Amino acid sequence: MAKVKKKQVISRRRYLKYVLGFGSALVVSLAGIRLATRKKPSVEGYADTILMNGNVLTVDPNDSVVEAVALQGDKILAIGAFEELKYLIGPSTREVDLHGKTVTPALIDSHLHVHYYGKQFHEKLIDIRFPQVKTKDDLIKKR
Repeated sequence: MAKVKKKQVISRRRYLKYVLGFGSALVVSLAGIRLATRKKPSVEGYADTILMNGNVLTVDPNDSVVEAVALQGDKILAIGAFEELKYLIGPSTREVDLHGKTVTPALIDSHLHVHYYGKQFHEKLIDIRFPQVKTKDDLIKKR
């Protein structure tokens, strides 16, 4: 007489363990493949300077803040995590550790106090500098 095999029954707990284990392995594998095949920006040469370990305000449409920025001459080569920019470090790249400080895009301040300089070059101009003018009334008297 032939033996009849019993049908194996898997408990719900064991089934969930298998499914979650397989799902986790799949997610980790796909993430690894994505990281390994991610395109790096096409860049010629190495960065002159890399600013790292800071808060770099990109002022992009999403107002992104990144950890590092790679510079070559007056151009930004790449932004992102320092680990992502390490391939841009060459033998003469200067690495600047920002120690958590913030970097902003170049700001050009055209804020001038032209009236301070006008008096010294042209006699007909009114000197409205302090202490010559201390109040609004002093300014009106100068007219």
